Amino acid sequence: MNSRTERIRRLKRLFQARFGVFRRAIAEPPEPLKIGIHKDILAAAPEIPKADVMCFLGWWAARIGYLRSASAVGRPRRDLDGNVCGEVGPAEAEWAAATVAARELAFAAQRATKAEAEEALRAEQQARDEKKKADLAELERRRAEKKANRERDAQERAGRRKEAAPAAEPVQPAPAPPAAPARPPIVEVRKSRAISRSAIPAAPAAGTLRLGPVGKLSLGPRKA
Repeated sequence: MNSRTERIRRLKRLFQARFGVFRRAIAEPPEPLKIGIHKDILAAAPEIPKADVMCFLGWWAARIGYLRSASAVGRPRRDLDGNVCGEVGPAEAEWAAATVAARELAFAAQRATKAEAEEALRAEQQARDEKKKADLAELERRRAEKKANRERDAQERAGRRKEAAPAAEPVQPAPAPPAAPARPPIVEVRKSRAISRSAIPAAPAAGTLRLGPVGKLSLGPRKA
């Protein structure tokens, strides 16, 4: 909010609190003011600076509602208390009507310009959105194309490696290992601690040939 707007709001509250003609405009359309009413305001409220009085009256009389009210010939004018004090003359009404017409034309031109500007902005935004979609679609297409190229290159390299590799020889079954030789049966020989008499060879009979202790042959039993 700029300083002038704040100033107008402050003066409006002040004038509506001090003078009845401005309070009437709260509930009713504004009515034409007495010619030279600024002098009455300065006389009734000398504490209000003249610059503030002229600023507020200029804003009040320039409003489109006040101009429409002042464009009717013979419309009564009001003093500070809201009493009738004169009327709107033909020249004054003509000037007010011309001002209203010019203001309305200006408003219409502003609305048209605003509508055109908004339409241009919408068209520009739509063009940007479409371009963005087209760019995204082109990016997706390029990614898909690169992916397809990589897959095709990989298939071609695999095919070249397969062609360059020597033919694999058929795998022969491994020969069976030779059978281990059969081991002889293990005979467990047990030694007896005591020798039975039956295992002692019998003494040779008389007249039989036997080998003596010195390696000589003797016949028959040895003499004592």
